[in-house]
Amino acid sequence: MRIVIVGSGYVGKSIGSYMSKLGHEVFYYDSSKKVLDDLKRLGENVIYSPKEFPRNVDVYAISVPTPVRNDGTQDLSAVINALGSIATPLRENSSNKPIIMIKSTILPLTTEKKIIPHLKEITGLNPNKDFGIIYSPEFITEIHHTWTDDPRFAINAEKEMLVIGESNIKVWGDIIVNELYLGRKKAFRTNYRTAEAIKYVLNAALATRISFWNEIFLIMEKLDIDSDVIAKIVGSDPRVGPYGTVHKKAFGGKCLPKDLKTFIKFAEKYHNPVLLKAVQYINEYMASHYGVRE
Repeated sequence: MRIVIVGSGYVGKSIGSYMSKLGHEVFYYDSSKKVLDDLKRLGENVIYSPKEFPRNVDVYAISVPTPVRNDGTQDLSAVINALGSIATPLRENSSNKPIIMIKSTILPLTTEKKIIPHLKEITGLNPNKDFGIIYSPEFITEIHHTWTDDPRFAINAEKEMLVIGESNIKVWGDIIVNELYLGRKKAFRTNYRTAEAIKYVLNAALATRISFWNEIFLIMEKLDIDSDVIAKIVGSDPRVGPYGTVHKKAFGGKCLPKDLKTFIKFAEKYHNPVLLKAVQYINEYMASHYGVRE
């Protein structure tokens, strides 16, 4: 299959590398010329302008950032710009029945209420008829030496969980699972809003585990007890596991802080998320007193 990766940062490169490994033809597009120049030096196919998009593309994979604003709401401008960049190539390529696969982290209802109507408006085509729309969140984890060098915590596109959010027209999901991922046996298929929520709930769960162990550390420190010993033993129980046991610093990085803040803001419309607010409070306390892990 022929794939265009729109958004070629760490996540996009990981996805593209895996797709190449599976035997697909991969092209990279990004708003940063430097990113594309670096990829070109590595021998990758790069696109500097939407006018250069290749013909007969099977999948457009959107993997651009979705930062959080100061008020906790999600900034979708990069996603909207990415969709705008493929609008003309999509129209020109519509006879090929391509699929747009969104990997960027987006809140529940975004695909249905914002992305699909926007695509219909800017292309003049009918989503899930003239082209497919799949939401498949990424679960790629980039570890940093500030908290661990343990490879168990690193997850690339090859290892990540495969979740497919789709409409009631299942042919597009069939193509992604069977042809793009070459029939990967373990794929979770659900509707758009559930797939969108899965990413936020997973990151909230991971954030909670880190803040849990940091609170244990704060208590044990007062008792002159080594929380690392406790974490090592408790984390060996398969019901608990090791994630979050690398503690004593606030969680940082590109995903957990922004996704927790965005999810809290979103959830407040439906329920007061007191536990998640406590997770955020503990993390902010750890950041101001003990520093942040990347």
